Amino acid sequence: MTLSNKNISIRLAHRDDLEALVHLFAEDEFNQSDRWTEESAPAYYAAFEKVQVSENSNLYSVLIDGEIVGTFTLVFIPVIFGGGAHRVVLEGVHVSQHHRSAGIGRIILEFTEKHAKEQGAKSVALTSKKVRIRAHGFYEKNGYLKSHEGFRKQL
Repeated sequence: MTLSNKNISIRLAHRDDLEALVHLFAEDEFNQSDRWTEESAPAYYAAFEKVQVSENSNLYSVLIDGEIVGTFTLVFIPVIFGGGAHRVVLEGVHVSQHHRSAGIGRIILEFTEKHAKEQGAKSVALTSKKVRIRAHGFYEKNGYLKSHEGFRKQL
């Protein structure tokens, strides 16, 4: 699939996008927890409301001809080190399996970098599960360096 004749847009996610976004998460072969059901919907709506009121976090929808085909979150973190520069964390990047390898990931990175610079950020950080070898190659090809070792503790 190519993007040459497609109308691609990125916008802040709407509440009505949630079901489609959760379906994108669920399509991910490494995600075993996200599923949109009548029982899970209230938790996703509550999480969306928290993101909406956050000054530092934005959830985006990526659309082709009006259809949601991707999503990501940008988190702006003000820090003291580095002369007080902002840092941007790119989180939760998901592209529909039917639209992968078509350039959408690159569009997300370009949008992120442009928006981060406009907000005065000096860097963009992201994490990717160790098993996502293909994604790691994509990020490296686009100038992202493996610079840190990450740690996580489930609470």
